[in-house]
Amino acid sequence: SVTSDNYAGGQLVARLLVERGYRRFGFLAGLEDSSTSIERERGYRDALRALGHDLACREVGHYDFDLAQAAVRRMFAADAPDALFAGNDHMAIAALDVLRHELGLRVPEDVAVVGFDDVPQAAWGAYRLTTVRQQVEPMVDATVDLLREQMQAELRPRDIVVPCGLVERATVRAGP
Repeated sequence: SVTSDNYAGGQLVARLLVERGYRRFGFLAGLEDSSTSIERERGYRDALRALGHDLACREVGHYDFDLAQAAVRRMFAADAPDALFAGNDHMAIAALDVLRHELGLRVPEDVAVVGFDDVPQAAWGAYRLTTVRQQVEPMVDATVDLLREQMQAELRPRDIVVPCGLVERATVRAGP
């Protein structure tokens, strides 16, 4: 298999949010049985715990724009976090729309939002989403190499994990 380091990406998000002074952390999961969502949440939770914090709230957005918006409404009607990590950028963008346009919250002053993937829309001026960037080219290269090995009957079973990194934009408070 070839994947991004989803676990490390979740850890990067937790460290950033704690460093920037946020204290109530939420997670918007993709699918309950999705390995990417599971690993991103596990990394996030583990890093929060290591930094002396817990996850305050959690909802499932099913990697769907409308379902993610409904999940954010439920989350913020109950015990609202001041920092939200969404399992992917599309759900983070859905969250931003609800937070800003329906709930009247200021991002990043009232609440931080971080996504995962760095889709092109994340950089659009209306969103300027802080996110975790997957390195697509190294993932494609590794996949092509595995396919070549398989075609030549030389495939050795293995998991290739490609590092990812943070892209800071405007949805998290600026650092000191």
